[in-house]
Amino acid sequence: MVASRPTGILLAVLVGLSACGSPKQDEGPQRVQDQQDRELLQQEPGPRPLVRWENAAPPMPESFNGFVAPTLSDLDGHWLVPSEIPGRRELWVIDSAQRVLTVVDHRGRERHYGLAILTPCSLRLTDERGRARTRLFARDDSDAITISTGGAVGLSDAQGGFLVCVGTRNYRLSADGSCTLHTEMLGVWEQREAKAEHCRHEKLEDGSRLFMDDETLEQRGQLWLDPIAAAAKAQRVADRKAGETILAAEPAQVAPDAGGSETGGSETGGSETGGSETTSA
Repeated sequence: MVASRPTGILLAVLVGLSACGSPKQDEGPQRVQDQQDRELLQQEPGPRPLVRWENAAPPMPESFNGFVAPTLSDLDGHWLVPSEIPGRRELWVIDSAQRVLTVVDHRGRERHYGLAILTPCSLRLTDERGRARTRLFARDDSDAITISTGGAVGLSDAQGGFLVCVGTRNYRLSADGSCTLHTEMLGVWEQREAKAEHCRHEKLEDGSRLFMDDETLEQRGQLWLDPIAAAAKAQRVADRKAGETILAAEPAQVAPDAGGSETGGSETGGSETGGSETTSA
C-alpha cells in the first residue's frame, strides 16, 4: 500500500491539470522581436488609392433640349459661392477635366465631390460614398454665374416655354400652359402632369412671374430667380489663396429664408440622399 502512494499523487496532479485546462494565451499586444519585421512596420504607409469618382449623370429628358446650360469647362477655376451654413460662403475649386469639385470652407477644411450637370439648371455633387446632392445653377446674359443651395432657378426657351429647377424637382412649363414635373431616381427620369396651381406663368401689372410650388420667380435678364437664388451670385477669384483670404476675413451674414424649397433628406439648404451615383439629390 505504501508503494502505491506516489502513483496516487501523480494521478491527482494530472486530474487537477486537466480540470484547469491549458494555460490561457496572452491576447494582449506582443512585442515584435524580429528586427526586419519591426522595420517593415515602421515604414511610412503608401499613398491612398485614387478615388474613382462616381460622377456620371443620366441623359436628360428630351423636353430639356431647348434650354442651353453652361458646360463644366465654363465653371473651371475658383469660385466663392453660398455655403450650406446660412450666412457663410465657401470656395469651390472646379477641375472640369477630372470632373472633380474641391470645396473649402472658411476654416480651410476640404471636401471632395464628383461633379456633373444634371439638368440645364442643376448640378450634381457626389461624394466618395456615392451620396449625391443638388445645387441649382445658371448663367445669365452677362456671363454671371448663380450657384444656390436652395430656392428656384428658371430658364426660358425661344418658344415661350420654361424650365424651372426647385430643389430636386424640375418643372417643364410649355407655352400653352401645360406643365410636367420631372424627377430622377437611380438614373431613371420619371414625369407626371403638374397641376396649374403648382406650375404657372402670370403676367401682372408690375411684370410677369413664375409660380412653382411655394416659390415665386421674377425675371432677371435671361433668368428667372426667386429671392434666394437672386442673392446667390458666384464670385470668381484668381486662385485658392485669394479665395481663402477673402473667406477668412468676411463675417457671417444673415442669409435669406430658405424654408420650403427642398424635398427629401436635406441638409442645411442642399438636398442629399444616400446610394449610388445615380441617386438624385
